[in-house]
Amino acid sequence: MQEKSLIKQNILQSVDFKGVAKCKFYQETGITRGILDQNNGMSEENTLKFLAYYPEVNVEWLLTGNGSMLKSEQPQPSKELINDNEIVALLKEKLEDKQKQITLLEENKALLQEKVAKLESEIQALKSAQSKSVNKSSQPSQSQPLIRSRR
Repeated sequence: MQEKSLIKQNILQSVDFKGVAKCKFYQETGITRGILDQNNGMSEENTLKFLAYYPEVNVEWLLTGNGSMLKSEQPQPSKELINDNEIVALLKEKLEDKQKQITLLEENKALLQEKVAKLESEIQALKSAQSKSVNKSSQPSQSQPLIRSRR
């Protein structure tokens, strides 16, 4: 069984640290209700919502668990760390890529639905033509007179 992602664990820890009830947290941030209780990852969209509502949370800590939970008054410059703006930009870029994928999939779906409708129409036409052909062959030909018995 998969356990909660590090991001979810850290969000829960920061919510607990602030003393905010989960229901109030969901209302305030707009994050999908109950998402923090699920044993899976966290979407970029929900992560961005959290960071937008709680800007004082250290992004590096949220994503990796390294550093302190809250941003310090005087940030320590580090060449190894990606700054918060770069992380947000990367998350936004990934979100845009996912949205483009969704758009392409929706377009493909529409094309496939059109093809299915066309094929179903062709099948109906073939069935109709086959039915007419069977009916013609079972009826007596008009060129052959019907033979009546004389009595």
